Formats: sequence, C-alpha cells, structure tokens
Amino acid sequence: MLSSQPMCFNLFGPLVADREGASRLFGAQVREVDEILGGEIELRPQENPLKDGSAFDAFFEYVDLDGQRAFLGIETKLTDKFSSKRYEYEGHPGYGEFTRRADSAWTKESWERLPEPAYNQLWRNHLLTEATKRLPESPYGRRGMSILVHHPSDKFAAKVAEEYREFLSDPVSFQVWRLDDLLATWSTLELSPAETDWLEKIQDRYLRLELSESDWKEHQPPPSAGAEPSATDPEHFDLPEQWREFKKWIGQNYEGFVLNERSKIDFMLHRASCGTLLFGPNDSAVLKPKHCSTKKRVLIEWAEARSSVVPPNCENCAP
Repeated sequence: MLSSQPMCFNLFGPLVADREGASRLFGAQVREVDEILGGEIELRPQENPLKDGSAFDAFFEYVDLDGQRAFLGIETKLTDKFSSKRYEYEGHPGYGEFTRRADSAWTKESWERLPEPAYNQLWRNHLLTEATKRLPESPYGRRGMSILVHHPSDKFAAKVAEEYREFLSDPVSFQVWRLDDLLATWSTLELSPAETDWLEKIQDRYLRLELSESDWKEHQPPPSAGAEPSATDPEHFDLPEQWREFKKWIGQNYEGFVLNERSKIDFMLHRASCGTLLFGPNDSAVLKPKHCSTKKRVLIEWAEARSSVVPPNCENCAP
C-alpha cells in the first residue's frame, strides 16, 4: 500500500464519484476550475496519441471560468523511483511529433536532455498531456495541465521537478503539488463530515508517520553478528581544479571505477581505464566532477541514493 497507485486511488478516487466535491476541492487548488465534468483513475486515452500505451494516474475534465473545456493529467509519486532507462525519440514517433514543434512546451535547447533517465518520466507524462490536447477532435478540450503530486519527504522528486521546470517554455503547463500542501488547502474549505473523515485518514496514512514508527521499529531485523561495515563513500574530484589529483587516482587504481557527473542527479558509470574520461569530446571530460572507487557497487549505491536510478554504463568500456 506504499506504492504511488494506491495513494492516487485513496486521494483522488472519492472525487471521481463526487463531481460537486471535486469542483470545490480542485477549484481551491486551480483557480480557473469552475466545474469538474468527470474523472478517472488510470486513464489511457483511446486515441493513444504517443503510440506507447502511456496513461494518466488520475484524470479530471473541467469547465474553466471562460466556459471552455480543459483537463488535469495527474502523476502521483510516493516511494516509487523514476525510470532508470532512456526513452529515445527513435522508435517513438509521437515523442518527436509533440516535442519538436514551433509551439513546443519545452525550450529547443532542452529537447536532447528530455530522454535522460532523471527527467524522461516527467517528460512523457507531460508529453501525454500536450499530445491529448492536440488531438484533431480532442474530446477533452484544447487546454490541459500536467501535474505531479509528491510526498513532502520525497526530496528527489522535488529536485527533479525543479530542474525539469527549467526546460519549459510554457511553465504553466506543468505544476507540482506537494501532498501536505494540497491537503492543507483542502482542509481550509467547508467540508462535509465524510470529507473531513476522508482527509483525516489520508493524513494518518501518508503524513503522520509517527503513528507507525513503533510498529516499524518492532519489525526491523536485528543487526547481524559480525556484519561487515557499510562501504565508504567514493573519492570525489572537482574538475577542472582537481584534474591532476584525478589523473593520479586513475593511475593508482586502473582497475577501479568512475562516475562521471553529468548533472547533480545524472551520472554515467565508467571503468577507470576508459579513454573517454581522459580524452572526452570537446574536453568535456575535464569539466565534470568525478566520483571514484575501487568497488563498482559503492558507486552504484551512491548514485542511486542521489538520483533514484541505477546509473547507466558507458557503452565504450562496459563496466
């Protein structure tokens, strides 16, 4: 019950069956919502505009204050990780069709970064919104908003979303709702007893973690006798300032491994012997921080803790 989809159902499921309540609650969060027309959990548009079977976690159609039809396409994140693979334009014609266009929601400079593992799930969710509102005879209207709902403790989702917003030419088309902020907004409204009880249960299950702390501690396994200490952190080199130190480490640990930091949440794993580390294209290798260890597992776990995905392997050296 700690995955994102049950949270989505618990949070938005009751609103699917209660249009009046949904209109009040969403109207408090999105000012332009006048009336919710309907909603679904796990909606996959029949037209399948991206041709990859993508679906919204939750979807709500509404009429805005100008009387126009529009919709909210919602993605929820609780403890699930973002995708660990790249989703390339090649083989997915819908990706390029709805991204690489004059009225794109993304800046042209960002187009080649969107498939990266750190960002592509947000991109594909957002892309589904953009594609749906551009269907030739869209039954959902010509305006849509892609929304990420995440837990306040999910610092990684918040960080990725903040970086992702920098790629947008239309920031209004993508919104981030933190779960505790959303519930705080809804709690200020005049609620029915049933609505109050429902929101209290959501708070208890997902936000009041102290209620389950004793049970969690009780079910933790005892420490293993004689267990080895956890692996140490990698050695870090800020390039280009520490270029000499990094080359010295390579020379002394030629059988080791290196993480190339392409961004704060995007890494690639190399063998220390990989030529691209010392002779990168356009000297790019000397501009990126490096994280080094003689143990591959140390680097994988270190990167995964920061990016929530397993770092991809360099295709040249295949670590």
